Amino acid sequence: MEYLVPNTASEALALLDKHGEDVVIVSGSIFVTPHIEELFSEAKYFLSIGKLGLNYIKHDEEGLKIGATTNLTTIMTSDIITKGIFRVLSDAIGDIPIKRIRDMGTMGGEICMSAETDLPTALLALDAKVVIASTKGTKTLPLEEFYIGYLLNALEPDEMVTEIQVPNLPAKTGAAFHKFERGTVDLPIVNAAARITLGPDDKCSDIKIVLGIGLHFFSCCQ
Repeated sequence: MEYLVPNTASEALALLDKHGEDVVIVSGSIFVTPHIEELFSEAKYFLSIGKLGLNYIKHDEEGLKIGATTNLTTIMTSDIITKGIFRVLSDAIGDIPIKRIRDMGTMGGEICMSAETDLPTALLALDAKVVIASTKGTKTLPLEEFYIGYLLNALEPDEMVTEIQVPNLPAKTGAAFHKFERGTVDLPIVNAAARITLGPDDKCSDIKIVLGIGLHFFSCCQ
């Protein structure tokens, strides 16, 4: 198996376009490494995206933007994330009990592994979107449309996730996350996130509840 290390996004996308289904994209490698023989034995190339400049957290008038290679500890401790509505993301990462996973795992990995993880549930409650790039250009997909099955997502062989976006939500909006697991090192059996917005009269004007069971998400909106 050959290890490819492009220095730019355009170079990485060209390699994806050339090698397609033979490529496994890696950054923190938290999921790939223990599952090489089980899930990735037929891959011919590992494509590292660690040098593409996708390690960032930004907040502007459009909302929150997190680069795909931003590690989980950076997200959890960011001054942007630990304040206001975005704190639910920090709380979800904080519930990951293994420090090495938080230190090496990335936002893109948590999203793309398409397995039992906590961040997707919290992100779904915040109406997050995924930015997907290829040599043809970029597109933005609602996170709820990104997952199509266990270990399956909507990425084509020549595409990769570059960014996660969370819109700015109305004032008086809060969110919370909680999960149930068998033990402190287990993946979640069930996790849940809720978002509530109060109107001018301080009565509930909008609510969204997301329940994650494995990779099956159940969302309720009002």
